[in-house]
Amino acid sequence: MHCLIAPAGASPQPAWMHPLDALLARAAELPPCAPDPLDLHTPAERWLGRLHGLPDSAALPLAAWRLQDRSRPWAFVSPLHLRVQATQVSALPQSLLALTDAESRALFDALAPLFPADEGWEWQWLSPLTWAASHAELDGLALASLERAVDRPVTPWLPQERRIRRWTNEAQMLWHTHPVNAARELAVNSIWWWGAGRFAGEPPTQLQQPLDEAQAAEAMASLQRGDVLALAGERQVRSFQLGGRPWWKLGRGLRAADVLGSL
Repeated sequence: MHCLIAPAGASPQPAWMHPLDALLARAAELPPCAPDPLDLHTPAERWLGRLHGLPDSAALPLAAWRLQDRSRPWAFVSPLHLRVQATQVSALPQSLLALTDAESRALFDALAPLFPADEGWEWQWLSPLTWAASHAELDGLALASLERAVDRPVTPWLPQERRIRRWTNEAQMLWHTHPVNAARELAVNSIWWWGAGRFAGEPPTQLQQPLDEAQAAEAMASLQRGDVLALAGERQVRSFQLGGRPWWKLGRGLRAADVLGSL
């Protein structure tokens, strides 16, 4: 069993802090995953890539993994708001959109004429803030993950492929006068393509990725000796094999607060 937890956004003293201290006291630390700060993928994604057996240089097919589709290339497409300022363009956190299901589906459906099925396109609405698109031209693209671009200037993370920029511009123009945006204070004025490619590597047999504090506490409680717990932050992922610390080192276990502070 592998369990990947990203503590970003957790409360200062999450409910799982004490259980984490207990787990770390008997855990052996594994080599960290600390990719270059300019890597197109986050440390958590890069750690997942290693778990799938892919090299750190690979573009990770995150969408195909999520959909478990080995037959064709996929990419995530995420609606967002780009704030244009005098000297830079930044992507606001998606949570600020407060996008309802109805608004999201209306914007999603509006894209259909731009990406017709008879030209090889297939789309899936996954959630208000995450959609997926499939097309042969999405294979082999190196695209920056959404988390790399959000809440910071987007220029270093913009796609180099002209077709991605063209598709994005077409969506921006289509939504500019869309009734959903006309009724909103904060417009949904762009999309972000990420996690593209054809399914590659072999997924782990058991992997947990808790999405909130309650799920993280539940996942930690289910871990057993030999399982691997990975903690992901913006700089690195530190992972630990539970029960792997030699008995003569048990008194020198790592502290949860120190580990979390290093991520």
